[in-house]
Amino acid sequence: EYIHHCHRSFIGSRNHSLCMVIASQISILDLRFDCIIGILELERIHAQPISLSIYIDLDFSLIDKEESIQNSIDYSVLAEEVEEFIKNAKFKLIESLVYKTAKHILSLYPQAQKVKVEVLKPKAIPNAKAASASVILNQK
Repeated sequence: EYIHHCHRSFIGSRNHSLCMVIASQISILDLRFDCIIGILELERIHAQPISLSIYIDLDFSLIDKEESIQNSIDYSVLAEEVEEFIKNAKFKLIESLVYKTAKHILSLYPQAQKVKVEVLKPKAIPNAKAASASVILNQK
């Protein structure tokens, strides 16, 4: 979600747009894979499905100046890094998964101003769509 406030001014013969970005965000929605997650004995042995969504606040004004991936984040690389991180960690709690994953993303991407990570564990509770946890962390 982002909002732009723009004003046009005419300086000499040049048309200048003065914009203030209030918020700008990239997202990966519903990234699905199997991993070890849980505290029960069977959960520590058998991988189970999760669904992960990631929301990252970036300064899009940097991208406006130079349209370069260096000013943003490569979605496919981020997805691969996060999946590998979670699979290797073998978390016991979904709360730990979201918190440590958000910290990991912020450490990898200093251009990320804020990150929200949300996980759904669909097989956690019988007769429920899923158990979920989410966290929002700011870059220091």
